[in-house]
Amino acid sequence: MNNSCKVSFQVRYKLKPGEKLILSGNSINLGNWIPVLGHILKKSKNKNFWVCSIFLKKGYTYSYKYLVEKEKRGDSKNFQKREFFWENLENCRKIKIFGNKMEIDDCFFGKIFNIMNRARLKISWEKVSVLENNSPFGNNSTELVSQPEPSNLLMILYRLPIITKYENEKWHFSWDDDALYLTLVGLRKGLKEKINFLWIGILNYENEIPLSEQEKIACTLLEKFNCIPVFLSSETRKKFYQGFCKSVLWPTFHSFYDLLNEYGKTSTFDRNLWLVYCLVNRKFADITISAYHDGDLIWIHDYHLMVLPSHLRKNLPGAKIGYFFHIPWPSSEIYRQLPIRDELLRGLLSSSLLGFHLFYYVRHFLSSCVRILNLHHESEKGALKIHYGGRYITIRVSHIGIDPKRFGERLMHPKVSEKVFKLKKEFKGKKVIGAIDDLDVIKGISLKLLAFENLLKNYPNYQQNLLFIQVALPDTVFF
Repeated sequence: MNNSCKVSFQVRYKLKPGEKLILSGNSINLGNWIPVLGHILKKSKNKNFWVCSIFLKKGYTYSYKYLVEKEKRGDSKNFQKREFFWENLENCRKIKIFGNKMEIDDCFFGKIFNIMNRARLKISWEKVSVLENNSPFGNNSTELVSQPEPSNLLMILYRLPIITKYENEKWHFSWDDDALYLTLVGLRKGLKEKINFLWIGILNYENEIPLSEQEKIACTLLEKFNCIPVFLSSETRKKFYQGFCKSVLWPTFHSFYDLLNEYGKTSTFDRNLWLVYCLVNRKFADITISAYHDGDLIWIHDYHLMVLPSHLRKNLPGAKIGYFFHIPWPSSEIYRQLPIRDELLRGLLSSSLLGFHLFYYVRHFLSSCVRILNLHHESEKGALKIHYGGRYITIRVSHIGIDPKRFGERLMHPKVSEKVFKLKKEFKGKKVIGAIDDLDVIKGISLKLLAFENLLKNYPNYQQNLLFIQVALPDTVFF
């Protein structure tokens, strides 16, 4: 507890029957701006104000507000019928934590002290325990106390690695073991005691989630999976993912750029889709900023969120932002065909560290920086760096592979062993080649089939004893 301070908040407000006063703010300990995860205030001993006590980390600045929860008559047990009313303040309340004990008098609900007025603060360096006998709520009451949180690693990606199902009028969630980002299981286990993982992204669910269900789902995911969902309408998601990401960025970055559309006319850039892309990135930024506090690490994944770092850098100038690019980077000749080439590069260069799979991709990225932004890289002790915006951005080449242990365990599964036995029996004496890919023109399935056809033509002796099984996954095309 040496790193934490016991902070007691107090505020004056006249509650009506059935109402509750809640405090919520920009960290996990304050509920991450989610009302039902905030702290309910209780009447002080002298009944003059409402109070709650929370343990917060020293040296950090927190933003928070008070809100009132009201229940609609006859629906006190129905989560969806609750209503929340925040303080009508232009800016959030802010407090920097220091000392071992702090008492904060916020005066009245809906009114804020002058930011320079420190008369509202009482600070003590007296040592405190987690639960004290002299609780401000009285000896027979329970103090609302949260343990100080360690630094977080904010993993930001377009889709959360969560399987979502709605069955029998209930939501069911589970980790998606096949998600790419969960191959970092070794990292998660190694850092489990040192840092918290907080995942931010949309839910992998085909239909639009009703507004009335979103808050309940957000609470469940944060509590059980440390995930914060980003909710998008079906129309926005379709324009963002299929319209811009898959139709513009995906083919361009794979050097598959067709100048003619399906009607044989010159393709034109749809700026409305670009605005949707920026809108979604901004929404991710707002949620990330609300979950961030000093000392956190931010790790952004893939081409869906290329302008996100620039939004974060404007609001969190000192943040450590890592960005890993999971797809190839094309040659500068192809990349500069994009009308928004400058914006994407400046977005990525707002990161602290940029990661690519291969040096081949890094070389093309550096070439794009020189030709488009006139930014030259430097080499220092084997590390590549680019100076941009008064900062040095480090460029790294890293590889993401499979989790061998997990695949080894799956191979030993009884169902897998049974399937292998059947295949060996069915194709006894034959050689079997297997492949699994997304049903996407970039994946080259058609080229693979042509290559296999040529193999059989050139080597007729393989025609009777060589089998090729290709599995294609169509769902990813439409989601």
